[in-house]
Amino acid sequence: MEKTEMIQKAKLAEQAERYDDMATCMKAVTEQGAELSNEERNLLSVAYKNVVGGRRSAWRVISSIEQKTDTTDKKMQLVKDYREKVECELRSICTTVLELLDKFLIANATNPESKVFYLKMKGDYFRYLAEVACGDDRKQTIDNSQGAYQEAFDISKKEMQPTHPIRLGLALNFSVFYYEILNNPELACTLAKTAFDEAIAELDTLNEDSYKDSTLIMQLLRDNLTLWTSDSAGEECDAAEGGIWKYWVKWKHVWHFRTRDHLPKYASCKISPVTARSFFTLQLLLFHLTISLSIKVHSHSCLCSSGVHFTM
Repeated sequence: MEKTEMIQKAKLAEQAERYDDMATCMKAVTEQGAELSNEERNLLSVAYKNVVGGRRSAWRVISSIEQKTDTTDKKMQLVKDYREKVECELRSICTTVLELLDKFLIANATNPESKVFYLKMKGDYFRYLAEVACGDDRKQTIDNSQGAYQEAFDISKKEMQPTHPIRLGLALNFSVFYYEILNNPELACTLAKTAFDEAIAELDTLNEDSYKDSTLIMQLLRDNLTLWTSDSAGEECDAAEGGIWKYWVKWKHVWHFRTRDHLPKYASCKISPVTARSFFTLQLLLFHLTISLSIKVHSHSCLCSSGVHFTM
């Protein structure tokens, strides 16, 4: 099958939500050895993110059931065996992606944007392996993940604008790595907040296309920061900052976002995209103020909260 046909089949598989088929097509395209276009790169990423995502979710559910099951229960072995089966599938998927990255994608990357994108992927898939690894294997996997993220981060700082979606997405996932894998909420908050601050400073210089992508990721950085600092920013923050946090929480519940274009919509009022963009910029700036005050006061007491950590 020719490359163009495989790409068309991958797009069709995506529409049908048959991500295993999509991944098979994009794996074949990658193994042809040519550098992928931005579209092809994104198709590959979407395919494997969905393929591995199902196994990660399944593993978490089964692990939770296993922890709640009495060790004397006869079904304990059944649960354990099923978890190991899912782990095996997850490892196989991650190994496949990492082989594609090392053999073809990173080596063939001719521009900083592509290199950062693929190194971020490498960090991501080692992180997924670290979630299910144990012992010395887990330590080595964590080191591999951190090394890939750090290399990508160093390149992005030199070669990409703070508002670039790939640089922001890298900061998002790297901060989640610090929080979830290394159990270091202080570094996670610092990294996420720095990325948010640097992007805020250049928000007005974005064109419309970059604005949508970048502000979506900034929302995710914002949501993670809110989650990670919420336990330590409660009553103390209200008292220390004159109740500013309360105003942010109130605003947060008033605003909601449209998935299609990531622009805010105020209640049921009809507003122009330009006005919506202005309101959204104001919202980000308000959050920038409140999270800066919160982290300044609580930088040494960011507590681990239960909830969803957002990644790209």
